[in-house]
Amino acid sequence: MNLQEDEHILYIKILSGMRQRRSNEDTSEFSLPDFFSEEEWFEVPNSSRLKLGKLFKQKVDENLIQNVVFSYMNKKNWAVYKMIF
Repeated sequence: MNLQEDEHILYIKILSGMRQRRSNEDTSEFSLPDFFSEEEWFEVPNSSRLKLGKLFKQKVDENLIQNVVFSYMNKKNWAVYKMIF
């Protein structure tokens, strides 16, 4: 799955937010929208959000993103992940 340039920037922002969250250990559960303001997240086209979500889950399932596991789907149908500290 190839990301376009703007999607790649969003993916980098997610990974950066995860690093920051790990260092703060403020919570172990997260969804991808947690790393964006509500306005910022909904400015991203739905097709790009779906592509990012599928790519992120695939990388988690393949254990390419360390110390993160899929937890459940929330009421908004967003994947919730858990960081393993």
